[in-house]
Amino acid sequence: MDPARGSYVLSCLFRNIVPDDPRKMSTPVSPECANKVKEIMRQRALSVKLMPEIEEPCMDDLSVFCSQKTKSGEELQCLQDHLEELNDKKCQEAVGAYTQIEMKNPTVDPFIWKYCRDVIENKCSEDKSDDEDLLDCLAEQKHDIKSKKCKVSIEHFQLIKLKDVKRFSPKFKSNCESDVIRYCSSKDQQLTSNKVMVNI
Repeated sequence: MDPARGSYVLSCLFRNIVPDDPRKMSTPVSPECANKVKEIMRQRALSVKLMPEIEEPCMDDLSVFCSQKTKSGEELQCLQDHLEELNDKKCQEAVGAYTQIEMKNPTVDPFIWKYCRDVIENKCSEDKSDDEDLLDCLAEQKHDIKSKKCKVSIEHFQLIKLKDVKRFSPKFKSNCESDVIRYCSSKDQQLTSNKVMVNI
């Protein structure tokens, strides 16, 4: 990897550790490589303010929404908080793509890893088949966690997930996709469900 492409290769490998559609992958990223990439991404999240693949398309939106957020990790969190309001479509796509990655691998979020590491290692490390189970575990443990910063970090993830459940919850997508197509694809069904929501 040459220095100019290093960060993009790293992001590419990271996206392919848990691809959107595993059926399309002929061979997954090797476990050794996946572990090394996750380790590097965690270190990068703790030490770097923003990834170049997000910073470049998001310069204008950063100045509009996030000029006061300059500490490590705060800029990305701010962009996620304003995801629907971002003016630049490429910025929206970049932030959305990285948010999907974080949802699949929550330990690369600088705040989750920094403030919730004890909970992850002591209460959520066993019997978790994948990283999304880890996020579910943290949500289950939230009320027993003493660290306010850890709780806030978990709640941030939960709120972001609610902004676009289909996109930011891989399990929702895999478990519900056929039912969404079957029951919720026509405009009539959407109108009916909206009326039901209004009446609730």
